[in-house]
Amino acid sequence: MALHDWLMPRENVHYSSADMVEYGGTELKFHITDQRIVLHNKKGLIFKKEAIVTERLEDVITMAYKEEGVLFMKKGVLQIQTPNKVMDFKGKPESIKVIWHNLQQYVKR
Repeated sequence: MALHDWLMPRENVHYSSADMVEYGGTELKFHITDQRIVLHNKKGLIFKKEAIVTERLEDVITMAYKEEGVLFMKKGVLQIQTPNKVMDFKGKPESIKVIWHNLQQYVKR
């Protein structure tokens, strides 16, 4: 299934990350819609595997950015807190910063 198969009726994608981010040990593409954060990955030619994670934008309480590692091994970390969980998304620092800035436009807190 493509990403659009997972969207709700009249839900529109406003941003898609250029790079993959790591969440829970899985590499996923980060998307922001007008209603949710959607992480999606589809891989495999013959034995297709798909992964999807979603979180409603209205449930986001706080967001924080930090960097881990040294020199060439640095990773950007975007931490998103909701009422039920804390999610850490990791990737290239410049990519994670772009995601953070884009999320600022859609999170209403």
